[in-house]
Amino acid sequence: MADFTAYRVALLASDYPVKYDGFVLAMQGYATEIENARQGQASLLANFGRYILASAGLTQNLQANGYRIQGLLTPVANDEPATKGYADGLSFASALPAQAGAAGKEITTDGATASWGLTGPGAIAILNFIGY
Repeated sequence: MADFTAYRVALLASDYPVKYDGFVLAMQGYATEIENARQGQASLLANFGRYILASAGLTQNLQANGYRIQGLLTPVANDEPATKGYADGLSFASALPAQAGAAGKEITTDGATASWGLTGPGAIAILNFIGY
């Protein structure tokens, strides 16, 4: 942490201009470092996610601490995060993926694997519908 106590000015002190100039010169290095870290972004925070995390390669769990993670791309790999909008689009789409040959069937599971099939109540409902 920087120590700027040498630049404190007493009220009505005659050395005010000298201390002020010294303080400005001392701060210039910090201002330059901040500007370099911003890399043209509006703030350090804006630059943090855009450049620093991306270039450093985030290798640990990310704790958002109440902040939202925004601007995610559409996932293309199994281990990529998906947005709520992406998941909603799949969940509520009129045509779910991989439905060829699944007409009139439901998603069922044996407790380990999901598949297209008919559950007992589903099969009964179809039989009732066709008047069997």
